[in-house]
Formats: sequence, structure tokens, C-alpha cells
Amino acid sequence: MSNAVFPANIKGLTWTVTKSFEFATISQKSPNQYEQTISQTQNPIWHWVLIYDYLYDGFVTPNDLMPYAPYTDFRTLLGFMLARQGMFDSFLYTDPTDHFVGPGETLGVPNPQAQLQLVNDGAGNYYSPIQRNMGGLFLEDITDLNGALALYQNGVLVTSGYTLMGPGLALPGYSFQGLYVKWSVIPAAPVTASFNFYFRVKCELDTQDYEEFMAGLWTIGGSGSKNGSGQLKLMTRRPPTA
Repeated sequence: MSNAVFPANIKGLTWTVTKSFEFATISQKSPNQYEQTISQTQNPIWHWVLIYDYLYDGFVTPNDLMPYAPYTDFRTLLGFMLARQGMFDSFLYTDPTDHFVGPGETLGVPNPQAQLQLVNDGAGNYYSPIQRNMGGLFLEDITDLNGALALYQNGVLVTSGYTLMGPGLALPGYSFQGLYVKWSVIPAAPVTASFNFYFRVKCELDTQDYEEFMAGLWTIGGSGSKNGSGQLKLMTRRPPTA
């Protein structure tokens, strides 16, 4: 498990980007078609399918000079993937359209979309799991932050009185797989937060095609692809809990 960050400034990523979720459910049917289901996971496994229409490699263009100079975009991406050894190593990925929670407050008013749960262990200790709120209907545990965490109690920023811990918290009646805050005293509700986050992912496969369709230009499943299987596929890989 590494903290290497996927090189997001590689040029050539094209539409469409496919993102899908997956759960692990055991389903068993009786002869009368009564179905019994058992959910095996609280948090979804996310899948991304990325298509790179072009990747520069030795092509005479200013693109080679930034931001990975002296290496080209192609060699930077290829080297990053080789360093992960296929499916072996996890890394951090920023979803361009889904990577933050907040703001925690607006003009001192708590933002309900950024509200964190407040739970206790029955022994006087209070915790707030770091989660993102999906439409007010689903809370997903966050395992990796990108930068600082800002916490608010009833719309007021707090900078002390808590410890960031995890991933993994098990309490009577509760279980969380992500990071969490342990409060030194009972916080003033509601607790809200602002933060950026990464998805911890891995490659879905141990193999990946890169097709050179023109001198100095490569593609991963793009419009210039003819022979390669294409598409860079990533999937969530949650870290072990503490």
C-alpha cells in the first residue's frame, strides 16, 4: 500500500469517463422464489474506466515541458503504472468531479451537506467518522485525506480538542472503515467539515495495452486505437483498518 498519487496532469484523457459502484451481496432463493439477501459491505467498491485519446512521447510540443519534464506524459504514466506492479500496489486517485466535502459553514451557518455523525462508545468518549454525504441518503467512509481537515461546531471553526485517527472504528452498535475524529470533550452539534479527499485504488488488471498510432503519440483505447484492448481500469482498494 503506497501513498503515490496518480499523475492527474497527464494530457489526453477524453470523454467518456465511466464510473460505477459495486456491492457484495449474498443472494439465495427458495423454490417459491422467496429471496434472502445478506449485505457483506457497507461501503461500495468504485470502478473507473479511463480512455486516453493521446499520450505524448517525444513529440515536439510544449506539453513535454510541463509538468513532468524531463519525462514525457507517456513515460510518466507508464512508469507510474509499472511501479505499482499491476494490481499489486494501491495508490491515491483524485476523481476530478468528486473529491471534496464542504464548505463546513457559510457565514457561520452549518452546511447540512457537510455534517458528520456524532457517536459515543457508552463510556463518555465521542467520535465523528469522516464521511461524505451522498444526497442526504447515504454516508460513505473516507480513508485518505488530501490536505487539511477543517472542523466546525455549530458553524464555528475549531482547531483543537480532537484527534484524527484511523482508518477503522468499532463501537457497540457502530462500525466504520474510514478515518475518524476522537473528541476530548462533547462537541457542540452539529459537527460539520471541509476537506478534500482521495480514493484509494488499484489497477483492475495486471496487464495494460498502450498503442502507438503515430510517431510519438500513444493511446489507451482512444479514437486512434485499432489493435489494443484499450481502457485504463481502476477500482477501489480499501486499506486495512487499524
